Amino acid sequence: NDTIVPERRWNGVDFQKVTKNISDFYIASNFSKFFDSHKPFYQEMCEIFNSNVISKFNQKWYEQFYGTEPTENFEVIIGFVNGGGNYGPSRQLPGKPRDVYAIMGYALDENGESYYCSDPQSYLSTLVHEFNHSFVNPLADDSRFNSRIQQPAEKMYQLSQQTMRRGAYAGWKNLVNESIVRAAVIRYLIDNNTPKDEIRQSIIDEMSVGFYWTPELVKCLSEYSENRNRYHTIADFYPNLIKFFDKYVQEREAAINDALK
Repeated sequence: NDTIVPERRWNGVDFQKVTKNISDFYIASNFSKFFDSHKPFYQEMCEIFNSNVISKFNQKWYEQFYGTEPTENFEVIIGFVNGGGNYGPSRQLPGKPRDVYAIMGYALDENGESYYCSDPQSYLSTLVHEFNHSFVNPLADDSRFNSRIQQPAEKMYQLSQQTMRRGAYAGWKNLVNESIVRAAVIRYLIDNNTPKDEIRQSIIDEMSVGFYWTPELVKCLSEYSENRNRYHTIADFYPNLIKFFDKYVQEREAAINDALK
């Protein structure tokens, strides 16, 4: 549909040619026969994934924490040819909520066992992360907030540009959304009684990939969690998040200026 703008990395791609090539591959490879022959394996892995990951995924937390229902449809798909990588495509059909997919990678550990068995916590963390985006991302586009958060977020992006680019986070909105989502994951762990040493390691992990402000942002979200009579939804609290980014940038710039004296 030419009226739908594709995700920016698809700019310049000939969609008719791509569709034709996929169709040709499906027919030439007799993919339906291949798929049917592997159905028992797919079913087994899906059952393991549901048992070890989905069953421990507290989806009720999201509406409780954010105070609203999700604005997107969220689907989980196991990508058996992905290796260990995970990614999150989406599609927007006319007049429909956006469909968001968590494509979960499939890989084996050194014992030849699926990581769904040996390390299900890492996949659970990915699901927790991706589902948060359904609640967080729309707020950066909200006319009540976007013009107010853009300036401090752009400065913050400049201060950590190389790190953000290494993580393929292009632009201030990605920085804002990823920062809030990652801090919200920590809140999910806290609210779901995760052992403190695991929560601590999760915070360290976020800092190690360049989100150095995660501890302070988690503390900021704790103020939201502890004052729900005042903040009924995350949108009610969003001005405080704007203040957080603004304050963080001011403190970093002040530190840089002090170093130059």
